[in-house]
Order: sequence, then C-alpha cells, then structure tokens
Amino acid sequence: MKKFFLLSAAFLFSIVPASAEVLTSEVAESYTKVIDGWTYITNAKEFMLLVSECQNPDVEEKKVRLACDIEYPSNLSYTNNANFFIKYFRGVFDGMGFKIINFNLTSNQEIHAAFVSQLLGNGSEVCNLQFDNPNVQIMSEGTVA
Repeated sequence: MKKFFLLSAAFLFSIVPASAEVLTSEVAESYTKVIDGWTYITNAKEFMLLVSECQNPDVEEKKVRLACDIEYPSNLSYTNNANFFIKYFRGVFDGMGFKIINFNLTSNQEIHAAFVSQLLGNGSEVCNLQFDNPNVQIMSEGTVA
C-alpha cells in the first residue's frame, strides 16, 4: 500500500504546474495523461478540450481528474463566452482538491447554468472541486448551481 501511495504522489508532483493555468480560447489536440481510464487535465488547453467535447447532450461518459488549478480570466463570463463552460457532462469529474479561480457567471437571460450545466446519466458527479473568488449573478428566472 505504501508503495502505491508513493508512486501516486510522485505522479501528481510530476504533472502539477507551479501556478494556476489561465484559460484562453486555445484548445489542445489531445490529453497528455490518461491513466487507468482517468483523463488528467494538466493545463488550460486540455481543460478547453474537455469543454469543447461537452457542448451537446450526446457526450460520451468520461472519468476526468484535475491536476492543477484553472483560472478564468477576469473578462470571461457566461454572457459573452458560453463555450467556456461545460454544458453537458456524463461520468465523474474529480477536482482532486484543485481550484477553479475567478469563475464568473452573469446573465440577464433565463438560463440553466453552472460550472457544469447538466449532469447526465446515473452516477454522474462533480466532486472534490474548490472555487476561489467565484462571482455568480443571475438577473432573471433560471437554475444556477
């Protein structure tokens, strides 16, 4: 058991960057770390790849783990960049204790919005995820989570 823990800790230290990855519109071509069926998000471009894959309800089941903090730029919000958010997710999104920094969700429309707008399928979940400095403002009826 100790041997596995040491290997796991060494793996995480090898993929975790020193500071938060800032989102841009750039999308990675593929994920750099897939281990035992888990996809590890190791940078902002990989996070944007995940977001791009989760824009319609036909999304395939995923097992995803964050390997670093992800920072939303201050000018990024739901109202002007809807594709910077996960609309549909099926599977497990494990934040591994990492943070989403400066998450900004503002709208004056009726919306169903969140970091993940809709979880699909039995057993789908988002867990072990922290938010640092979130801003959520909805000016009309809708669902926010």
